[in-house]
Amino acid sequence: MKPFEIDEERHLQETLEKIRHNIRAQEARVVKVRQETEEMNDRITPRDRELNSQMSQQLTIAVAMLEHTESMLKKNRAGLNKPYFGRIDFEEANGKQDALYIGKNGLMDGQEVMVVDWRAPIAKVYYEDEVGKCSYKVPVPSGEDDETRIDIDLCLKRTYDIEKGIMNGYYDSDIAANDELLVKYLAQHKDLVLGDIIATIQHEQDTIIRENPYRNTIVQGVAGSGKTTVALHKISHILYNYGKRYTGDDFCIIASSDMLLSYIVSGLPDLDVDHVREARMDEFFKDLLEEDYHREYHVTEGDPRDAWKCRLDFARSLDQYLSKLWHRLLRPRTVEDDKIGEIISREQVYDLLNFRQDQSLARLEILLNETLQRRIRFKTETLPEDPEHAYYVKLRKEKLKEYENYYHPSKDCFSVMDTYRHFLSLYAAEKGFDASGVLKRLTAGKVDVYDLASLALIRRYLTAPEPYESYGQIIIDEAQDFG
Repeated sequence: MKPFEIDEERHLQETLEKIRHNIRAQEARVVKVRQETEEMNDRITPRDRELNSQMSQQLTIAVAMLEHTESMLKKNRAGLNKPYFGRIDFEEANGKQDALYIGKNGLMDGQEVMVVDWRAPIAKVYYEDEVGKCSYKVPVPSGEDDETRIDIDLCLKRTYDIEKGIMNGYYDSDIAANDELLVKYLAQHKDLVLGDIIATIQHEQDTIIRENPYRNTIVQGVAGSGKTTVALHKISHILYNYGKRYTGDDFCIIASSDMLLSYIVSGLPDLDVDHVREARMDEFFKDLLEEDYHREYHVTEGDPRDAWKCRLDFARSLDQYLSKLWHRLLRPRTVEDDKIGEIISREQVYDLLNFRQDQSLARLEILLNETLQRRIRFKTETLPEDPEHAYYVKLRKEKLKEYENYYHPSKDCFSVMDTYRHFLSLYAAEKGFDASGVLKRLTAGKVDVYDLASLALIRRYLTAPEPYESYGQIIIDEAQDFG
């Protein structure tokens, strides 16, 4: 296949005119929807909202429509400056040929795609592939690792230099952002914000951004190599392609200081990302600890002499200690009653626990007791016409009471803090470390971020009422600062 013959200057002007048409229509739409929303809001009293859920639902829909229209308007206005920065011409395996323009935001003209969003799966070939046979994958949000591979024959990659709606030139290259354009672009944008490098994303960066979100990723690079920027673009890419699985508030960005967090999240609006949560590492762990973190605990700087607490061996040892404690306190065994026989077997208890190893002792205690109650009801179930029905009704009531709190492993374990102190003493003695300073600080109510991390892990094993499901994706900036 040969590249399409397109008058680039004419195409740019046609695209800009379509964008202006979109802007006029969306501006009118915003005015109309805003007016309708305000009128609806004025008509609905607080009492109406309580009595008439349909009115409230209509208002919610109107507000969501207004937000969507305003978002589209913002994208089209931004497109007037630079509607696109790249183009790819290709042929699919079925013989279909196409030329697609790629930009910071996807732009539509009715049902026609004017500009493909840089986050779209097809845009991957612009950033990563050379002219010739290549492929891209379309994610399937419902399956963690399911992706559909599409083979194409790429015959053109073109990069544009457009500023303020004016075509300064374009370059055909096998590298998306060639050195000539990249140097020129960076020279013009010395104060580049985090969200403004989409036109110059490099191959290695794009590979990380489009990596499967269901796997852990560690990004290494020298200072200034764009690690944080790549992380933010990865959030944007995930939300665009896995919108049925994730929303903005599923993400949490963690950094060492409020100033750094403020700088990082400032780049998110430009990437069409909203509602992402952020926290310092100590705040993050305090949030996980919830009621196990008391007001009398005060976060302090760690003592350099206790650096052994931030090593991987310490974390692994604590996890192994808690895993053994978890299994020992649960003690799977057959429960048999002299009147109704076997209620639950040791194997059944093991099966139940094997599927719930992410749950705490406190939660499993409840689940096991509920299972016993169900089993007792099943074992004493009879029909009303059964001659022994009255006997089994009485027996059921008696046994439900007797086995009401049969499992109580949490009664036999220490508090979260006492468990931590016990482990510290054992670990320090085994490894030859001096833990007296740590134990003294803990007694005084002083904890550092590594203490909080350890306490959060202990809580997850012992007392957490539910598995930690606050976040779907966690991004840690400058992770090496945390040991």
